[in-house]
Amino acid sequence: MKRVTLARRIAARRRLVEMAEDFAPFYDRTRLERLLRERAPGLVQLVGEREIEAVLELATRPLRADNAPN
Repeated sequence: MKRVTLARRIAARRRLVEMAEDFAPFYDRTRLERLLRERAPGLVQLVGEREIEAVLELATRPLRADNAPN
């Protein structure tokens, strides 16, 4: 098994973020989480639970409206 280095973790997180952003418009948060865990279990294991939660939060947050008050 290859060593888990910081660069490997960063690359795995980057790939998960890319996947999550690609699929986010089509799935809700729960289904998106299941999809990531099924399609990329090695990446999920590599980055850890806290990072998965952060990736899901970023991918599923609503976009800000232009007329929203500051």
